[in-house]
Amino acid sequence: MSINQLPTKPLDWTQEYQLLLSSMDKEINTLESLNMRIKWAKYQTLIGIAGNFGLGAKELLGLRWNDVINKNHNDIFPYEYNKRKIHIYFNRSIVWLINKNHKIIDPVNDHHLILHKVNSPTTAISTRQFNSTLQKITSKLKIGGPNISSHTLRKTFAYHLWKDIYDRSTDGLSVVSKVLNHQDVKETQMYLSINNKQIRPTIIRF
Repeated sequence: MSINQLPTKPLDWTQEYQLLLSSMDKEINTLESLNMRIKWAKYQTLIGIAGNFGLGAKELLGLRWNDVINKNHNDIFPYEYNKRKIHIYFNRSIVWLINKNHKIIDPVNDHHLILHKVNSPTTAISTRQFNSTLQKITSKLKIGGPNISSHTLRKTFAYHLWKDIYDRSTDGLSVVSKVLNHQDVKETQMYLSINNKQIRPTIIRF
């Protein structure tokens, strides 16, 4: 089984995902090597975007700076997934994170990929390479399990969207299903390992 196929579960939003981002901030601020600071800042940017927008690996690694820079909170981030357009709002925390790291990295050209192969700013790294480095980062920071991947971050986004934003309702599961481009809510329920007892019925108020 490859590194991209290992089973994974969502990170806890506060105890693991937010802690991961804040711990990376501390690491970036203490690293003496500028190259290492830039590398960590690039990964933190994509980890932040993945957890807030729920992009798949291909879309995530294909992001260029001009896709995300100079945005305001409540701007819409549009992207296509399997030929389906999805719109998600930027929020204050992700706008701050992107702008902070853009200053650290200071890319030569905002049309370059956020994370790219060495000396090839328009060539994306592989999902395997991203996941391998992500696991080294989380292992160093002692956050999450050994199988963490871009898939974990997508699941973290989806589970947080359903659990904390839509209050675990049946309607919320339907919204998440559409965002993930699933065929039906049962596929989403299986994807997030949600049992029927965890789902609250939708309450209609008149």
